[in-house]
Amino acid sequence: MVTILVTMTVRPEDAPEFEATLDALMPFLRETEPDTLRFDYYRVGKQDGVYRLFEVYASREAFDFHINNPATESQRSTFKRLLTGPTEVQFLTALGGK
Repeated sequence: MVTILVTMTVRPEDAPEFEATLDALMPFLRETEPDTLRFDYYRVGKQDGVYRLFEVYASREAFDFHINNPATESQRSTFKRLLTGPTEVQFLTALGGK
């Protein structure tokens, strides 16, 4: 299993387009990525334009497919245009929980 936390930042005025793009991405993920187990996004409180994505994949192969999924090329292009800095990706190691 691969679990990641992604941080993305956009200009506050671009936040509605960014969120709409993420919303549009969800059906593509459900249709084309059965091994994407979780894909949630959050707006960071008191940090306009900062978002965190929590993603869980069944395997490294599933993660690699997600990164290169041709069905999501349009959304990736929009993200690249809207982002104000580099995307931070942190790979997480589960230690416990429920």
